Amino acid sequence: MEEITQTEETLTEQKTKENGVKKFFLRALDIFAGVVLLVVLSWLILILMLVKYLEDFHNPLYISVQTNANGKEFKLIKLRTMCIHADELEKQLIAAGLNEAEPPKFLLTDDPRITVVGNVYRKYRLDKLPALINVIAGHITIFDIFTKNNYKKPKM
Repeated sequence: MEEITQTEETLTEQKTKENGVKKFFLRALDIFAGVVLLVVLSWLILILMLVKYLEDFHNPLYISVQTNANGKEFKLIKLRTMCIHADELEKQLIAAGLNEAEPPKFLLTDDPRITVVGNVYRKYRLDKLPALINVIAGHITIFDIFTKNNYKKPKM
């Protein structure tokens, strides 16, 4: 009986060590890839910011509060793809009954809030490039940037 308990404890310790090593290497990969990509793509990010600024002469960055896979809130940095007053317009669109998703999520096939430049940025996922800062900070992983949103807005 004691042998079984000791074997279970040993297996638990091994799994804990393996998980720790795996987390360490994944975090190291995130930091390395995030820094390299941010340095290599910084010129592109600056050009994209300039193009967005020239479209409407407002801040090209959009910062929103999101929740990561661990349930912690963080500020996600993206290139702005919508018009300036998109949050206010969303309320108006919901009031008009145009929401195509179940609340609290909002979805509209041809969303009028998305700008011309923003449409291109979304199509090629260029709006997510500034989120490399969030990767380096440890809020999200490098894989979160290139996949559909694995983070979400916190429930209000």
